[in-house]
Amino acid sequence: MENAIKLAEILDVSLDELILEKEAQTIVERVVEKLERDIKQLV
Repeated sequence: MENAIKLAEILDVSLDELILEKEAQTIVERVVEKLERDIKQLV
């Protein structure tokens, strides 16, 4: 397993790409925080 990791690093690919010959999928998760403010605090 260590050799596979080293090889992936040398080839600049993920282990999925190296072993499964499958292109890596990037999942982007967006987190939005909502602050509830009292109207009086804004004035």
